[in-house]
Amino acid sequence: SNATNINLVAGSIGSVNTVATDIAKVIAVANDLAEAVSEVETVADDLNEATSEIDTVATNIDHEVLEIKQEAKYSKLIEEINSRYGSILIFVKTKHATDKMAKNLTKDGFKSQSLNGNLRQNKRDKVMKDFRNQKFRILVATDIAARGLDVPHIENVINFDLPQLAEDFIHRMGRTGRAGAVGSAISFISPRDLSKRNE
Repeated sequence: SNATNINLVAGSIGSVNTVATDIAKVIAVANDLAEAVSEVETVADDLNEATSEIDTVATNIDHEVLEIKQEAKYSKLIEEINSRYGSILIFVKTKHATDKMAKNLTKDGFKSQSLNGNLRQNKRDKVMKDFRNQKFRILVATDIAARGLDVPHIENVINFDLPQLAEDFIHRMGRTGRAGAVGSAISFISPRDLSKRNE
């Protein structure tokens, strides 16, 4: 009978160990689940922020899309500049295009400067300071150069060339309509742009 008692005790200890192991597993699963929930909440927060940003862009900005031939873009740009009030940020595809357009606009009587990745930091700072102080009206930039650009008085964004990525488009739109102000934007779309989209 002593042997039986010892076997029962051993069995009980074995059962306790099994239960303890099971509880440890349950706790581990619960912790994993809590981590997963936390990650989902973080993703949801990020998504809400992004959605909020897009909503803000959509509600604060009057955006127009214009289908136009590539060769007619510049003359239409001049028309748009003449019909708009306030500062203008023009987006083009390449560094070379920013310089060329700023020179052409200045020659046509519109004070303009270019902002691109080729500028030295001190030159870039000078361009930004002058634009903030409204010493010239039009800034021609590439997407990369305009990252983080925060100038409250940009009333107009003109997408002379379309961006490659949707996120760049959202970023461009966000340069106007800052701090609850109303902004205006127009995007030129040429047949060449449409054919690239359909490739």
